[in-house]
Amino acid sequence: MQKILLFVLSIFISATSFSQIIADHTVVDRYDDIPQQYIDEVKKMWLVYAGESHSAAIRTGLALLESINPKYQVNITESGTPESYTDSHLRASCATWGDLTRSTGWIYSYGEEDWFTSSTAINRTKSGITYCNTHSLVIAAMGLGWCWDTEINTTDEFNLYLNATDEYITHCTNNSYSTKVFFTTGTVDGYTGLTGYSKHLGYELIRAHVSGGNNRILFDYADILCYDDNSEVPNTTSYDGHVYPIITTTNSLPEQTGHISNAGALRLAKAMWWMLARIAGWDGGEGSVPVSGITVTGAGGASTITQDKGTLALTATVTPANATNKTVTWSINNGTGQATINSSGVVTAVSNGTVTARATANDGSGVSGQ
Repeated sequence: MQKILLFVLSIFISATSFSQIIADHTVVDRYDDIPQQYIDEVKKMWLVYAGESHSAAIRTGLALLESINPKYQVNITESGTPESYTDSHLRASCATWGDLTRSTGWIYSYGEEDWFTSSTAINRTKSGITYCNTHSLVIAAMGLGWCWDTEINTTDEFNLYLNATDEYITHCTNNSYSTKVFFTTGTVDGYTGLTGYSKHLGYELIRAHVSGGNNRILFDYADILCYDDNSEVPNTTSYDGHVYPIITTTNSLPEQTGHISNAGALRLAKAMWWMLARIAGWDGGEGSVPVSGITVTGAGGASTITQDKGTLALTATVTPANATNKTVTWSINNGTGQATINSSGVVTAVSNGTVTARATANDGSGVSGQ
């Protein structure tokens, strides 16, 4: 039987070098590139990583990083009224003003049900953002710290998350709040089989959404934990022939904070500092030339595979030609069909239909082509 796989290779070229900010495994080791000027800017910020037990890993990691290098100073609030403005250290907490069940008061346990599962939840989160920004507690950056919840595993549910997050971004823009609401991916510990694969597809949906719009910000919690230090090879497992990334043993065990290891928490903290510095205006690397555009083409101009289990080699052309880091990461978003893609950009057909192949710059610019 002949299988026909049609590829949507629409071209995305960003007119702005930093169309998105994406903090994933590629930026973990770049936290110590942050110039002092932007370290000082981050120290003026209040980070809200709203969540339950898993979100604790972010705060623990930030404290661990300070213990290694005191210039990454942080003060963590776990109860009561959050610390007021200071420029001496980053302020971090999971505090929100109100949640789904309480319209007022400081809350230090906040889950998916509070972020996106109902109009009441969304309206109360908006009200909480407004309260903070009008009571001298300006939130610099805010995102959801996902829980370990096997019940959230469908496209519709992940789209609810995306729609709610977009609403918060619009709310801040319309009210001239400086708060940057960022997208996040969720947990990767303990998931196996269909649940693990479904979560992976949900996280891919989030990544695609961020890549599809200018000025979106992603803290890719899942991706950061699927790689070890000094490695560009993710830990993977499979379900029904589908290979997907999972947390590494080093980042998982021993379980010390937020259901992961201190090593994993430290990786999260390094990426968080990098992301906050980017939000503060850092270009990602002094003296470096960022990627501004990527064009994806198929061998010989082809965009179809017409043979059963056939392959097509894709090429990513990066601009400008003198970009400091011209490497890319390949990914596939399955549409009506299915396919896989390897690290070299070779696509293998799995089933009839349409898919989208994407190349994303590894320089942290957030630029992608598809």
